[in-house]
Amino acid sequence: MNVTQIKDAIRYMSRSDKIEIYRWLDGELAGDLPYRIGTHRSITIRQEIERMWKENRNSEQPNR
Repeated sequence: MNVTQIKDAIRYMSRSDKIEIYRWLDGELAGDLPYRIGTHRSITIRQEIERMWKENRNSEQPNR
């Protein structure tokens, strides 16, 4: 599968499937940060990303 085919497949996915893929990608990219920016800065940045991710996920939860 090439990039164009992947983009086309994502375009036709349901909203919930897209969100699941984006979250997975966010986690993968956040996990790769220490190798890209150095350990000293990566811990703080990763914690900030995880905080924002949790806030975003909580805001998507329906109010009960």
